[in-house]
Amino acid sequence: MGKSKGKGKKNQHVVPRCYLAAFLSGERPLEHADNAKFERGVWTSSPSLDGWKLKAPANVLTKPYFYTVPGDDPCRPEVEEFLGRIEDRIPPLRAKLERREPLTVGDLCLTALFTMTLFQRVPRQQGVLEDFLATTVRHRQAFEQGSRADAVQLSPETVEACRAWSRRSLLATDPAAILLAEGIHFIVGHSSDLLLTGDNPVLRFWRHTDELAKFLGDASLIDPRFTRADVHPVTIAPLTPRVALLATPFLRTEYEGYPYLPSPRPTLFEGINVMTILNADKVVVSALPEPLGSREEAFRQFLLEKSQEPRADQEEVLIYTDDDRFVLPIADLLHEPMRAAFHVVGQVPQQLKIPDARFSRVGFFRGGVELGGMRNVRAEVQDSTVTLLL
Repeated sequence: MGKSKGKGKKNQHVVPRCYLAAFLSGERPLEHADNAKFERGVWTSSPSLDGWKLKAPANVLTKPYFYTVPGDDPCRPEVEEFLGRIEDRIPPLRAKLERREPLTVGDLCLTALFTMTLFQRVPRQQGVLEDFLATTVRHRQAFEQGSRADAVQLSPETVEACRAWSRRSLLATDPAAILLAEGIHFIVGHSSDLLLTGDNPVLRFWRHTDELAKFLGDASLIDPRFTRADVHPVTIAPLTPRVALLATPFLRTEYEGYPYLPSPRPTLFEGINVMTILNADKVVVSALPEPLGSREEAFRQFLLEKSQEPRADQEEVLIYTDDDRFVLPIADLLHEPMRAAFHVVGQVPQQLKIPDARFSRVGFFRGGVELGGMRNVRAEVQDSTVTLLL
């Protein structure tokens, strides 16, 4: 996971090498044709897909002393050592997934633990937790001082303590239990389909029943006890170029023991790839350059146009209606026009006009990530006006 030098392990992987190893390219560049020391690498690009470079996993997605916290043994940081014990068990599990072998309860538990640490360990999620901890401390100090929370300045020691708490949260396994309770399945692609990944490899969001059915392209996979209006979490994580984890309460349970879903619709992997690219902060990783093939240029142009949109504070509100829902439009981005009920970017007004008052729900996003219960967004509807209670 890192190199032991001087002060200890410096270059620590925010996305582990054992995960990146699944996306190694089989290609050997011509300039390395006779290089006996050549090591296979992964193709990397920015989320704008502005060119692909082949890099060794050892040099991809690392940060100096990212997991090291005060009191650690410099050569054996506690958090990194814990993560390493999980990672050591992943290659045999990955081989079973690629061969579509039956899985034991232990295999599913390990998958859940690895996926949720993969989700929590990246800088974006650690930053969210650090902010939450700092806000909690600030409110407590404001209560004790009889002042406003936004007037409280945290000491450097308190800020460092919040950072240490967020890193040590990776030692807890509760999120893995949540994923197991939601139900773990796997999507295995056709031989020509290849998934990519990035510096935020786990996609987690909330969706309606029929939104997920449309995304999968097969409504028969959905448990019939759920109604069209039900909303539940959905987790998608590319684990190899041909296998993606899918966890959600929506799916039928008869795949237990052999949790591989039937062959997906031809464009499903492309939809996951597009969502992964849009979820990435800095780095996209693939087993081959230009994983979107002939559609890559069109999508690159879309990303360029999207980056030029005004985004005042990186906040978005999506209004969902019964007739024209926000139905994972990214999945069909390159196949049909994007459809969304209502989309507001930047400074969000309290009142929004929508063409149809049959309101379903509101989703609140920051930086492209749905915050769910982290911010209470409610709405009242009268005629064709939605009043947001932010």
